[in-house]
Order: sequence, then C-alpha cells, then structure tokens
Amino acid sequence: MAYFIVRVELHELNSKQKPTWEDYERLHAAMQKSNYYRVINGDNGNWYHMPHATYSATSGTSSKAQILENVKAVVQTVWSKAGKLVTEGPSTWDGLIPASAQDVQRLTS
Repeated sequence: MAYFIVRVELHELNSKQKPTWEDYERLHAAMQKSNYYRVINGDNGNWYHMPHATYSATSGTSSKAQILENVKAVVQTVWSKAGKLVTEGPSTWDGLIPASAQDVQRLTS
C-alpha cells in the first residue's frame, strides 16, 4: 500500500476573483468524495487533522503521477487555477491536532 500527501492551493483568477472559504469547503468536499482525507492515522493508531488544504490518501495501485492526474481532475471541478503537490511515502509530523472519533467518521465517509 502506498501512502500519499496531497497539498492544494487555490490561486486567484484575477484581482477580483480570489478563492473564498466557501471555495475551500467545496474543495474539501470534492477531495473527500474522491478518497482524499483531511485526517491522517499515526503509527500510534491515533488520528490527526492535516494542515489546511492538505490531504492524505492510500492506494494499492496508483503512482504519484496517477494521483496527481486524479487530483487535477477533482480540483478542476471546484476552481480553475490551483497549485497541486503530491508526495509519496511515510510521513512524520509534530504539532498536528488530534482528531476525535466523530471527526474521523465525518472526514472519512
């Protein structure tokens, strides 16, 4: 199983069209629907909230390039100009906020 971290930043389209909180909420919903989650499971079995517009994903068959193509398609349904980053492999972190069981259920289903 491969582990991925995905970061998306919506860019302003012009000086009058800047992404809003609502645009990010739509992004979060679209990413979650495509199995990119805003929580991550630690080696200790606990779940943590990811930084803003950062997602975790797993795949048994997809490469980084395939994940990126999928992310590009998902993001395009929400906003036409965005930066996207995909990394693969194990992660380590510090200072992430623990997620409750209710948060995990809400953010992964």
